Amino acid sequence: MLVLDPLARQNACACVGGYAQRDYGALAEHLSKRIGRQVKASYAGTGAAIGKEGGPEIVVGKHSVVMAASKSHGPYLCLAMLTGLDGKTTQQGLLVVRKDDPARRRADLKGRRVLLGEADAEEKHSTILALLRQSGIAKPRTATRPTCSIAALAVVEKQADAAAISGYAMPLLEGCGTVKKGALRVVGKAAPVPFIGVFARADLPTTTCAAVAEALKGVARDPALKRVLETRDGLVGPTVAATIRMPLPSPLAGGGKGEGARRKAPRSADWTDWRGGPARTGLVADLPASLPESLPVVWRRPMESSGVGGVSVAGGRVYCSGKTADGISDLWVCLDAATGREVWRLTYPAPGKMDYTNTPRASPVIVGGRAYLLGAFGHLHAVNAATGAVIWQCDLPRRFGGTVPTWGLCAAPLVLGGKVIVPTGSPGAALVALDAAHGSPVWISPGKAPGYGNFVTAVLGGVRQVIWHDKDTLGGWDPETGRRLWTLKPPQSNDFNVPTPVALGDRLLVATENNGTRLYGFGGGRVVAAPIAESCETRPNTASPVVVDGVAWVASEFGLFALDARAGLRTIWKNEEAPVLQHASLIGAPGRVLIVTLDGHVSIFPSRPTADMKPSLQPLPVKASGDDDEVAVWSHPAVVGNRLYVRTNRELICLALD
Repeated sequence: MLVLDPLARQNACACVGGYAQRDYGALAEHLSKRIGRQVKASYAGTGAAIGKEGGPEIVVGKHSVVMAASKSHGPYLCLAMLTGLDGKTTQQGLLVVRKDDPARRRADLKGRRVLLGEADAEEKHSTILALLRQSGIAKPRTATRPTCSIAALAVVEKQADAAAISGYAMPLLEGCGTVKKGALRVVGKAAPVPFIGVFARADLPTTTCAAVAEALKGVARDPALKRVLETRDGLVGPTVAATIRMPLPSPLAGGGKGEGARRKAPRSADWTDWRGGPARTGLVADLPASLPESLPVVWRRPMESSGVGGVSVAGGRVYCSGKTADGISDLWVCLDAATGREVWRLTYPAPGKMDYTNTPRASPVIVGGRAYLLGAFGHLHAVNAATGAVIWQCDLPRRFGGTVPTWGLCAAPLVLGGKVIVPTGSPGAALVALDAAHGSPVWISPGKAPGYGNFVTAVLGGVRQVIWHDKDTLGGWDPETGRRLWTLKPPQSNDFNVPTPVALGDRLLVATENNGTRLYGFGGGRVVAAPIAESCETRPNTASPVVVDGVAWVASEFGLFALDARAGLRTIWKNEEAPVLQHASLIGAPGRVLIVTLDGHVSIFPSRPTADMKPSLQPLPVKASGDDDEVAVWSHPAVVGNRLYVRTNRELICLALD
């Protein structure tokens, strides 16, 4: 067992009491007893040691470092992730400057020298670059340094303006005296990434991998071993810790004298897709002018895992996705919309590791009595929406020779004209249309790797088309033949292309994190490359905009903005305070916009706000889960009549809006 964990006792120093002294010798003894084979621990500081060790059978180290080394020295499979003393399996990079540096924001580092970590240290390289791009620094002046100590000292000694360091390293830098306490000031925190995993060489027998994985689970039941490994919950499956600790689902309907049992049932149109209906506008028929002082809970249901795929509601049923408790199989559940009682479930093996969980991303799509379900790893199922019986299925990457992108296949299947249009991850079949009845190919369109947004259908420039982001560009496709009609490459590169565009009559609103919000016109069915209007300050990473009553609502880490889509995307109103400085789901209705924030706050705004309007957001009535996990709402909610269906990382909740 090769140990690359920087917080192992042999890889760190004892300068901070009870920190960075993980005893992997004790873990080796534990594994030896459980699997019946001697396990010997050795230690190293870089991923290059994987090759020098001749391919160790087990590696313990940073997820990104081991994955990078796997490309050169043979593949390794992640068996488990180590939780820290905070219960998390992630870490994040910090962007630091000298205490007396004039920089107060990340944007202040434009044109200045920033030291990054090596490319395999994700938390201090790729995520920091993304952080700088989000701050409008498209081409930062960078250099790399092999360790946090070297980079931090270079900043203190004024050899560089800023440095990326690992979050776990700050206590060590100050505790060891490498830098004086308070000498560095944090100006930015990168997105969390997986931290320490336990990996097995891919060519090990399945029985051996299974035995090691089972032994790793036992750490959670051994207080002495948890103490010496400096872990709160031991080792959990290769998903986020919160996923593993979720209770098994059971119907918790609010019957009798329960929560909201006597409230009215849903009264209007179904929510059959990520934005409700075939028009995919993000608009519903009606929303109340305001919310009650406390949102009544009609029913709530714990989920087996966290989830990021949207919620769909059709025919009195609720559909959503997640993962089984072991983190290996995709899980799709259908619930009774009135009570939360489970009607059916579909599971199938879909192992693998992804950031932001390995759960399905695409919302269920309900059309013609069928549910079309697409998992993150490319498993597509058409099932009977009432019973869950599988009608046909297709493993898209295997069928078309594709590669699953970093964050999985995300676009909800587009059911149009008897065809199901989906991405595959294959250059030879970037988009395919399958016959909705039996799944056979109707057309195949080659192209680039997929982006992470959904499809839009509209008549633009007199031509009906499908609009979608691939990895680098926006494009339009003929839905009948799959022929690509046009391509738009934005001025700034490296957008993740998560937010989905919005069709506004004969125009198209597009918003991304590096290129801002733009409004495009069309001529002869093709986009006009120069935008009609732009807003550079509104740059969403993951939240799709919505347009209501001529106002474009855009949510990003820079705030929540209302832009006048009829007057050059002029900012009418904005709020740059928490909790809207993050991902948020937006749903509109005539005169109203409903927002659900990532941290579980909800509010209703007038669609055309006044400049001095003060936001009033209230927390969702989330039930305590017995741990200290933060609430996260990545999943797009659904609104049907007076019911709001919200999928958190813990549960699915049905709330009454009036």
